[in-house]
Amino acid sequence: GFTLIEVLAALAVLAAFSLAVTRVLVVARAGSVATMEYVGAEAVARTLLAGPVPLAVREPGQLSGTLEGHKYLIVTQPIDIPLKPRKAGDPPRADPAFRPLRYTVSVEAGENRMVKVQTVRLVRQAPKRPSAAESAANPRARSARLRVVERIDDTPTRGRGR
Repeated sequence: GFTLIEVLAALAVLAAFSLAVTRVLVVARAGSVATMEYVGAEAVARTLLAGPVPLAVREPGQLSGTLEGHKYLIVTQPIDIPLKPRKAGDPPRADPAFRPLRYTVSVEAGENRMVKVQTVRLVRQAPKRPSAAESAANPRARSARLRVVERIDDTPTRGRGR
């Protein structure tokens, strides 16, 4: 048989082994939870990027909130794109209908961890309203973006199936 000393030695080895296994399991569980939080935050970031640009951040600014238990922050900043210089005699440029925004989404992913995604989004500009002086000087100054509808009468070369 076994002596009492041998049984105590075996129990000590078993206790040390079980303590090491327990530590490994605790560390693995913590890593698993952190990974799940990160994957959840990444899914929230993808959801925010896939949707339309919220009206609150179509102008440069910030929007924050909570989605699926994750806090997020959306920051938009304008991107200035230089246009080619105009030559003398060129017609004036129309204002572009869309403008680029730097769109940054930051989502919390647990303690001291963030998922940060940055992209460029095109947003529609608000239509430019002509001043009273422009409207008086040029009745067509209202621009196509205001959807001014003009009727074009038939002419001898137009609309007669020539």
